[in-house]
Amino acid sequence: MKYQKLIESAFSFFDLKPRSNQVAIVNQILTAFVDNQKKFVVLNAPTGIGKSIIGAVVARCVEQLVKVPNDEEMSNMPALFLVGTNTLTEQYADAFAHNRDFILTKGANNYKCDLISEKDGKYRNAENCSGMFKTLSPALYNKHCEHCEYRVNKQERNKRPYLITNYSMFFISQLYSNFIKTRRLTIFDEAHTINDLFVDHMAINISVFSLKSQQNDLMEIFADEKLIDGLNALRNELENDRVNDGNYRKFADRAMDLYYKISEYLTNKAANTKDISSMIKFVKLQRKFGAFYSKLNDLKQFEYDHVFEVKNGEYTIKPVFANLFFNGIATSPHNLLMSATISEDLVEYMLGLDKSEYEFIKADPVFDPKNKKVIFLDPISINYKSLQEQKTLNEISKRVCKVIKRHSGENGIILVPSFKLGSEVSAAIRKAGLKVKLFEQSYTEKLSEVLEKFKKSKEPSVLVSPSLFEGVDLAGDLSRYQIIVKAPYPSLGDKRVKHILDNYPVVYELSTVLKLVQGVGRSTRCEKDYATTYMLDTNAKRIFKGSENIWKNEFCMSDEKL
Repeated sequence: MKYQKLIESAFSFFDLKPRSNQVAIVNQILTAFVDNQKKFVVLNAPTGIGKSIIGAVVARCVEQLVKVPNDEEMSNMPALFLVGTNTLTEQYADAFAHNRDFILTKGANNYKCDLISEKDGKYRNAENCSGMFKTLSPALYNKHCEHCEYRVNKQERNKRPYLITNYSMFFISQLYSNFIKTRRLTIFDEAHTINDLFVDHMAINISVFSLKSQQNDLMEIFADEKLIDGLNALRNELENDRVNDGNYRKFADRAMDLYYKISEYLTNKAANTKDISSMIKFVKLQRKFGAFYSKLNDLKQFEYDHVFEVKNGEYTIKPVFANLFFNGIATSPHNLLMSATISEDLVEYMLGLDKSEYEFIKADPVFDPKNKKVIFLDPISINYKSLQEQKTLNEISKRVCKVIKRHSGENGIILVPSFKLGSEVSAAIRKAGLKVKLFEQSYTEKLSEVLEKFKKSKEPSVLVSPSLFEGVDLAGDLSRYQIIVKAPYPSLGDKRVKHILDNYPVVYELSTVLKLVQGVGRSTRCEKDYATTYMLDTNAKRIFKGSENIWKNEFCMSDEKL
């Protein structure tokens, strides 16, 4: 391998030993970046391969291999690591906690502000006072701000070689403020989530409730009455159902102009007051109104493909894909997209990358397929219509009870498409009198709460939930079997999903494949782990065995009659 010595040196630098095929994968990535001059590399690598370690080693090697021209917009630091949530960023940071070259940064609302807290004893966060330290007396500054965790983090985040943050922070920086300097390499972990996270970030939501709240905010600071009247006019249009498919863009333009005026007004108010409390209030409000303006301005400027909906006094616009934006926000010379479930169709349709721009690498599985059995248990056609029939519910119950009996003494999970069907399945388990402790997530209960109870159970247990397809780690004896009742098609009640089905049917099918593959992976989490998945729906079988599932060689599949 061309870069083997350099790669092994990078592992040593991080006090790590390569495992499985990590060296070969890193060599492929470096070849794509350096020899083939690709800006993007897409790594499809199964769970358990150590993607975070691969990312760090690639960053170290790129730093040594590639010279970067002087550029004020770009830091000479090696890498930026991106993940979906603060919880995941903390897991990433914990993995490299022994190395001071790594730093984690989060939004200001995650850092405590002692200055504000001391005044009334209530907890506040740095978002309330961010930027206000410049107005303080030397005594107050020295006492509260000089060593403030948030300020220290801001000063350090563009100086440390390896920065870890979440996608939301990254989107804000790239689209609006550039507070995170571009680095040599950006690592997009869990890259299959980028599109949905970006769509949620860019969504425009204006409701009767939010407009009333905004009016109250301005009234509290005795703002210009014309601005308050402008918000009231928008609210009246929504309340009286005067916004529709024919005029929603004009509504957006009026809202954008109004939010711009309010934002400018609040900026001026903040600049012309010496009272810290008032200044904090003005700045906080300015950010709120400025965010609305920015999103509406993006809609007007980029004219991206989107869906509009107005329902129950709420006006919503969502982009369909991130494809018009992704190349513009992925500004590093090298960009590594990593996921256990990412495909070429996904990066081309959703992220807008051309085949000439990226290299796709599919790593070999590290798990023995025999440890990831998938049994199609005499599947039946399960859809919205058939689920209204008692016959279908009875057939589902038969299969579920058979699996639980087969795995007597073991824990398992049941992935259902809805809380309603979860309730039906749970009732059948109780009626059958099976020797298993049942945990059912209800509509009003957080998954984390019921999941914690399930994990702590000292007797054979089964967990029933519609929220188990992603983000759940049930290694070892926590779960030895799982039942996927129905193919997890995205809901056509969502207007954006319906738009995708009508215009991009390949993406609709792919979304279902990805969710199905993610679901199958909940109970097999490391190389020696094992679990059996049972699929009860003919559509789940068709999709899982279809051409869009490029991961099917990672599983041992079989059919079984009831």
